[in-house]
Order: sequence, then C-alpha cells, then structure tokens
Amino acid sequence: MRNRNLLRALQREGVRVYFLAFAEPEELHAPHDQLRSLCEHVQFVQAPKRCSQLEEYLGRFASLFETAPYGPRRFRSALMTAALHKALDTHRFQAIICDDVYLACNLPANLSVETERNWAKRIYGRLEHRKIRRMELRECKRAKVVLACSARDKQLIQSHCPGANVCVLPNVVDTDDYSPTPERDDNLIIFVGSLDWLPNRDAVEYFVTEVFPALRQMHPEVRFIVAGRLPPPWFRERLGSVPGVELHADVPDVRVLIAQAVVCVVPLRIGGGTRLKIMEAAAMAKPTVSTRLGAEGLDFVEGQEILLEDEPGKFARAVSGLLKDASRRREIGRAARSRVEKQYGVTALRDAWRQVVCTAEKIGR
Repeated sequence: MRNRNLLRALQREGVRVYFLAFAEPEELHAPHDQLRSLCEHVQFVQAPKRCSQLEEYLGRFASLFETAPYGPRRFRSALMTAALHKALDTHRFQAIICDDVYLACNLPANLSVETERNWAKRIYGRLEHRKIRRMELRECKRAKVVLACSARDKQLIQSHCPGANVCVLPNVVDTDDYSPTPERDDNLIIFVGSLDWLPNRDAVEYFVTEVFPALRQMHPEVRFIVAGRLPPPWFRERLGSVPGVELHADVPDVRVLIAQAVVCVVPLRIGGGTRLKIMEAAAMAKPTVSTRLGAEGLDFVEGQEILLEDEPGKFARAVSGLLKDASRRREIGRAARSRVEKQYGVTALRDAWRQVVCTAEKIGR
C-alpha cells in the first residue's frame, strides 16, 4: 500500500518510474493493470524460494560464523541482481528507491524490545541484531538520501548515523479508496497484517493468549478475525484451535473485512515504522485500540482518535468499552478519519516527496 501511494504521488509529479519487484510464481504473469497504469515499465522476477523450517534453522546456525546477517540472505537473488544490472546498463535514473534495507544486498556495490523466552533464540537474535545494525549504518552512509516513515524514525536514524541525510516520506492512505460503512456486527473485532512477519504473529499470539480470554468473559459472543497474507501452517493450526478466532488468509481486499468489524486492534510488542493497519481502519472511521509501540510514529490523539493500552487487562477493558458504546465508537472513528484526511493523505506524501527531491538536488550540487 505504501508503494502504491508513493507511485501515485510520483506519477502526479510527472516522474517516470521503472518498477522492479519480486513476485510469487502465480503472480509473474498476472495482468497487474493498476501497476502498469502508474509506471512506465513494470518488471517482475521470481521471488527466492521459501526455506523449510529445517533449512531456515540450519541457515541461521551457519550465519553465526559469518560477518553478514542472516536476514538479508533470504532476499538475495541472482535473478534480481541480473535484472538490476540490466536496467542500470540500459536506462539512466535520477534515483533508485530501495523499498527495504534487506533488498540492498542485490544492488551493485559501486552505486554513485525482547519478548523471546528461549535463551538460544535470544542469543541468536542479539548477534543478528548487531550484524543488521552494522549493515543499516553502512547503507545509510552510502545512500544520498535516507527515507524514514516518521519523524521519530528520522530522529533514531540520525542518532545512530549523524552524517545521514534523512527525509520523512510518511506512510499514507488514499482516503478516496476507503469509505466509512455502517456497522454489521457489534461483536466483531479485527487485526490486519502480513502473517509472514514475526512482529504481527507475536501480536496475534499475545492478543489471543493474554487479552482475548478476558474479553470473552466480558463478551461471550465476541469474535476475533485475523486477516493477513502467508500465515505459516503451524500458525493456521494454532488459531484454528481457539474458539471465537477466525483466520482469513490472503484476502484479495481487506477492506471488506474491516467494514464488517466494529473495532480494530493493534497489540504489537515488537517492530518499527508506522502502521498502515491503523490508517486503514481510521480511513474507514473504525476505532482502534493499540499498544503504544503499535501506534508509534503516528500523531493520533490518545483518547480522542485512538485508544492506547499496554497492559493486557486494560487492553481488554478498552476494547470492551467500545463494544458496549456505539456512540463512542463512532466518535473516535470520525475523529480518526479526520486525522488521516488532514495528515496522512496523498497530498501530504506529494509534499514530502518534493522535499526529498530538493534535498537530493542540493546534495548533488
């Protein structure tokens, strides 16, 4: 979604875009009409094969004896590297926007909070963290401009890499694509997020084990929908055994499910960036209950545009209060929608992009 809105903003600025991305085998030859309407050239290469759980453990073990982190290895691709070299050899670009620091491993070298209880995983996580931090600092120093999702992220990057030129390019939603809808089920809450990402799975596990049981005692009819792409098989089985919990995997249009819910929850405990899931809910005038980390980087007013709770019991009571009070839900939902329209719409993204271009041009002189 972030990329789509960025492409829209670039198109409106008259920028011609060459779009290169990974795709799953079944997506390689799909029409992708929307992308082609936004970009001058669209190219896909097959995504790296997903490792089995055993292969992943072996790979992570082997990486203990290497200087490079394991994480980016999953995105290293000879096909992507070849496609990048060909594009750079045959076209001239003003800028290369790398969507994620992990993907930087495919670029040419000469371009002008702990919740894990397993002690072995904690040690491994610390080692991987140090390697990734070194890699991030190296890439931030190498880049002409570093794009952050929020002012807080900009501050963090500059504190670790004072020499980096950091601009905020906020995550936004196009409010024209989202419409507030009448409530359909007073007992339905929802979580939206990619389920191949550990922080989202951790958030769901935390909510299901620590928050949802108390909520079910207060509201026996409450249902919890988890909507996201690529959930691991074991995760499907785990959620399938919990009464009142429904998993909707790889939903074509998540707005359909958000429209049915009355409350969105974002119980994140780890991770960074800004939360498109909160903006999507807000754009549809749905109230959100989140942890403070979950809403980090967003300027939503606590108590008026969003509810924030970190302790499981208080989180459950906050959701319960919204389930009981329809007028309160609508009040917070309307205020959240107004915030998105003012601060997190496509116009804000276009203004930020102009600032990025000006900064890059000044540095290049």
